Amino acid sequence: LSGCMNTDPDKQVIIIAATNSPDKLDRSLLKRFGCHIPFEYPSFMNRAEYFIAALEGKGLPIDQFDIKKLAEQTEGCSFEDLHRVINNAQFITRDQGRPLTQLDIERSLDTELHGIIY
Repeated sequence: LSGCMNTDPDKQVIIIAATNSPDKLDRSLLKRFGCHIPFEYPSFMNRAEYFIAALEGKGLPIDQFDIKKLAEQTEGCSFEDLHRVINNAQFITRDQGRPLTQLDIERSLDTELHGIIY
């Protein structure tokens, strides 16, 4: 990075970096970045809203799902994790020719996030 640093405003270089493990980076490297923007995993409300939007977007009746329970079971999950869980559950039910249920999503949570195979 030291070769990129220049005080001439016409020759500035902007470097953007991202990591899931900032604790594993060298402290001297971190000091060279002027601004750190942490991103948090979705909150309980964000996860609940995501489940509602995703299920409604698939034409499924929300009243047949325990959104609160799903949001509680997915603490520490990213939106990508939630997307993968729903798509996996729907893929399985589509193959079986039946609609998606709460149990299907919970089983998908087990297989996709916890490595449990039924």
